[in-house]
Order: sequence, then structure tokens, then C-alpha cells
Amino acid sequence: LYKYEHSVCGMNTLVTGGAGFIGSHLVYALLAAQQSVVVVDNLTSGKRENIAHHARNPNFTLIEQDITVPFNDLFARFNFDCIFHLAAIASVPYSIEHPEETEEVNYKGTLHLLDACVRYRIPRFIFSSSCAVYGEQGTVPYTESMPPAPLSPYAEQKLKSEQACADFSEKHGIETISLRYFNVYGPRQIPQGAYASVIPALAVSFLEHHQPIIYGDGNQTRDFVYIS
Repeated sequence: LYKYEHSVCGMNTLVTGGAGFIGSHLVYALLAAQQSVVVVDNLTSGKRENIAHHARNPNFTLIEQDITVPFNDLFARFNFDCIFHLAAIASVPYSIEHPEETEEVNYKGTLHLLDACVRYRIPRFIFSSSCAVYGEQGTVPYTESMPPAPLSPYAEQKLKSEQACADFSEKHGIETISLRYFNVYGPRQIPQGAYASVIPALAVSFLEHHQPIIYGDGNQTRDFVYIS
């Protein structure tokens, strides 16, 4: 499942949100590629058990901390070659109910890390954005050339963060890229709660022999991307 070019081996990498669903799979892949990985996660939505099996790996470090809190000691201690920024409050409904809280984490947290890239000369920044920035386009399939049309605070925060990445790249020479994930699913995805994704929610219904809830007429379509 995890194959990477030899050119990435031996790098020091910071992964924010590395104890989460997508982040923990990324950490596994990076360690398999012989990178040194530092995970920063406040374990609000991430789970310690997602990465517990790396505890004895000398190339792995976990720091339990919020990305909005300055951690200059971390950047002074590790000479990072790259940051994968996945940490976020990743829920459209929650962002509508708590726009100021999600703004602080999703946008200002990204700016905090981009500033650190400049201060500590970290050359590469990979940002986890979202397909939510496209909004409702009225036609499928979606393409990268479609103009963004965010419909929620979460989507707006991701789009502003994308622009910040582009600005820092132009002004400071940092190599940045924003990845707009589309409905990722797979092992370790949380199936419980009001904001659970549809694939694990349906899977749990089937496993427990319950009738799954389908909203609308059932003819709607959506692409899903497996985690690997």
C-alpha cells in the first residue's frame, strides 16, 4: 500500500494531526520510507492508539500539543525538511456552530506554522485542504479549474489557508502545495457521533444489522477515496 521514491528517505518531517485518521496512515507511510517523523497532536479528535505501535521506533516522536500554542523549542530541536499540516477541526456543521473556534485552529493555526517555516527555514509545506472549497458547482465531475465557492466557515478557512500557502511561497520561496481531499475513507475512521462520515456510519449499521439511514431519494452520487 505504501511505496515511495528513495529520494524522500532520511528526511526529518513534522506531521500535525498525525494521530488522526488520515494523519496516522501518513505517519505509517513516512516511517516505512525511513523518514524521521515528529507528530504534533492535541488528541482532541486523534487517538493515541492510532500511533501507539510506533512508540519504540527511534525515528518517531509524539508531542501532545495544540498547533495554536507556540512551540519554538520544537523547531529549535528538530531541523525539519518538511511539514505535513493535517491538524484541523474538520467538520462543516461544527464550523457553522463554532466559527470563531474553528477559525483559530484551521486558519490561524496554519499561519502560525507558515511563519515557523520562514523563521526556521523549513523549505516545504504540504497543506491538507478540502473539496469543501468548491461548494456546490451544479455540474459533475468537479475539476481543479472550477472557481471556489465555499458555503461554510470550514470551507472559507481552508480556502484562506490555501491562499496563505500561495502567498508564503511567492514572498518567501517556501515550496507549498494544497491537497483538496475528497471523502477519504478507510480503517481507523471514527464511525460514531453527530459528524461521523457516511462510509463508517453505514458499515456500523450493516455490522449491527440495523437499517441504515439514507437521506434524500437515494439517487445522489459522490466519489470516495480509499486512505492508501
